[in-house]
Amino acid sequence: MLVFPAQQKAIIHRYSDSQILPKASLHVYSLEEILVEKLRAFSGQRKHAIARDIFDLYFLSTHGVDEPRAIAAVDAKFRFKGIDLESLAIDVVEARKEDFRANWNNNLAYLLPDQLRVPFERAWELLISLFTRALKKEGRRSKEDFSQALSP
Repeated sequence: MLVFPAQQKAIIHRYSDSQILPKASLHVYSLEEILVEKLRAFSGQRKHAIARDIFDLYFLSTHGVDEPRAIAAVDAKFRFKGIDLESLAIDVVEARKEDFRANWNNNLAYLLPDQLRVPFERAWELLISLFTRALKKEGRRSKEDFSQALSP
C-alpha cells in the first residue's frame, strides 16, 4: 500500500547521445514513501541488520525529505503492514546497534564514495532521533485521517 501518490520523474541521461534519444520518465515512490518504508524495515521487520537502511534514512533526512509529512504516514503504513506501533520500543532497536555497526563496516562503508561517507555514529544518532519521533503519537495520523489529508 502506498500512502503517498507515485511521482513521475524524468530519467537523467548524461551520455553524449542524450540529445538524440527521446525523453523518458518513470513512476517512482515519493521520498516520503521511501522514508516510511525504510523506517518500517529498520523497526525490526528484517531478521538481519542492514546498514544501508541506516544510510538511506540518513541521506533522505539530510537531503530535503519532508520528515513531518513522512512521520504523519507512519501509523497508516505500519498498521497496513500489521505492525502495532505501541509494541515497538526504541531500546529493542538500540540493542541491535552493534549488529548494524558490523554490517556498516563490513558491507557498506567501502562502497560509499568519499563525498557520501558519514561516520556510523552520526547516522545512527540521526536515525534514533527520527525513529523516536516516528514512535511518538504526536504528528502521526490514522490511515483514515491520512487518506483524507491527501485527498484534493
